[in-house]
Amino acid sequence: MVQTVDYDTLATLAEMAVSIIGIAGLVAVFLSRGTISQFDKFRFLFIVIPAGTAAVGSYLPIWFGRHLADQVFVWQFSAGIIAATIVFGQLILVRSGYGFRSEFVRELRSILSPYVFWASTIVGLFVLILSGLNAASWPILSNQTIYEFVLMLMIAQATLQFVSMVYYRSADVK
Repeated sequence: MVQTVDYDTLATLAEMAVSIIGIAGLVAVFLSRGTISQFDKFRFLFIVIPAGTAAVGSYLPIWFGRHLADQVFVWQFSAGIIAATIVFGQLILVRSGYGFRSEFVRELRSILSPYVFWASTIVGLFVLILSGLNAASWPILSNQTIYEFVLMLMIAQATLQFVSMVYYRSADVK
């Protein structure tokens, strides 16, 4: 039996990711009282990047599944795009001065709960590793279950950052 792409689950994950981005944008504007601080812009990026990648990543296998016959390749290629996007996003953050050693990130870490910072970092690394393994089709064949789990982890990471943005505020934006 040939496994086909489950379009409903992927569409639901995309809807969840887009909803988080929209709600986070509204909340960021309301919490900032009209003037969004540099910290909130950066924190909003930490919501948009994983949720946006999950939303786009949800549609990749749908499109590839309609045009490619080999389902394993659909999951490999889609997972490879997710992994490459994560690496590319990290390189952009480091290149733009938002690296882990920058003064800005030290100040941001002083606002965030250390639990949120490290949980988000660990989830991000886990997502990258799982995407890479799924793209390499090692140690098991690439499949939809692993791919959907990665998307759900990215949505959970965006949700964690959203909760952090709401509850952990610096003294100048409260």
